[in-house]
Amino acid sequence: MSEAEAITPFKATIHWKGFQLTKYHGSNKKTTYQCSYYRRGCKAKIDVMTDGRVLEIRFPHSCNGEVIVISSDDSSSGESPLASRRPPPQDVTQQIDDETDALALQQVAAPPSQIWDQVREQFTINEMKRGLSRDQVISRVYRARRVHFGGSVHGHVEVPPLSQARDGSNFFQFNYSYAGETRAERVVGWGHPVLIRLLTYADVSLFVDGTFYCVPSAFYQCVIMMVYDRGSRCYVPVMWVLNTCKTEWIYWHVLHCVQVATCMNMSPGTISCDFEQALINAVGDQFPDSTITGCLFHFKQAIRRRMIKLHISTDKFR
Repeated sequence: MSEAEAITPFKATIHWKGFQLTKYHGSNKKTTYQCSYYRRGCKAKIDVMTDGRVLEIRFPHSCNGEVIVISSDDSSSGESPLASRRPPPQDVTQQIDDETDALALQQVAAPPSQIWDQVREQFTINEMKRGLSRDQVISRVYRARRVHFGGSVHGHVEVPPLSQARDGSNFFQFNYSYAGETRAERVVGWGHPVLIRLLTYADVSLFVDGTFYCVPSAFYQCVIMMVYDRGSRCYVPVMWVLNTCKTEWIYWHVLHCVQVATCMNMSPGTISCDFEQALINAVGDQFPDSTITGCLFHFKQAIRRRMIKLHISTDKFR
C-alpha cells in the first residue's frame, strides 16, 4: 500500500501543514485535494502522488492561512519514484490533544484561534501528519475550559490560575448571590490575604468607594475598600468587590462578605464613604460602633452636580 493510500484509505479529508483538505478527484497517478474552505474562495490544492510525493498547487491559502513558501517540484530531479518515497504520516492526534488541553488552561486569556496557531506551528507546519483540524482544536479548547472552570462564566474566577496571586496565595475570596426583587444579584470579591490582614487591626480608618467605569458588562459597579496603613502612612486598597446593582441591600451583602473574609474580626474606628444614603445605612448596620464620615471630594462633587442641575453659572464655582 502506498503512502497516499495510507493517508486516506476510506476518508475524503486529509491534513497538510495544519490545513484540512477535501478530496477533489483521483486517478491512477495521483489524488488531488483542495482546501476544505474552497467555498470561501480558497484555491489551495495539493497532489498526492501514488509514490508518496506531495506537490503543492496554488499555495498559500487565502482563507486566513499562513504564507507557505512553495518548494520546487521534486519530479525534475531525475530520481526514481521509489527513491523519493516518504514514510507514512505520523499520527500526532494524542499529542495535539494533550498540548491543546494544557494551553487552554495555561493561557486562559488567549482566544482559541491563537492556541490553534501555536498547535499548528508546533506539530503540523513542515510535514504531513495525522492530527486535528482547526475546528477540532478550537472545540477542544472550549471543552477543556468548560470542564475545568465549569459552565458558568463566574466559575472561571473560582479555580486556578485565575483565583491565585503570583505567589500562589488565594486572591479570590468570595462569589455570593441572592434573590433580588426582580432577578438574582451577585457580589464577587478579591483581595490578597496579606492586605486583608490589615482590616483586622483595631480602630483602623477605612475608605469605601465605588466606580462604574471599569467593570465587566454583567456587573454594575466595583466597590473598593481601602485601609489606612500606619506604616506607610497612606491608604492601601485591600478588597475589590463587583456587584450587580447599587441598593442598600447589596451594599449590606458586600460589607458582610468582607467581614466574613476577615473571620468577623473587623472593628474599624472611622469609615469614610460617599454621600449615598444606601451605602451610609449599610455601613451603619454592619459597623454600628464606627464613626461614619463623608468624603470631602464626594461632597464637593455632589454640590457641583446639584448646581449644574439648577442651572447655576459655572462662574459661581469655587
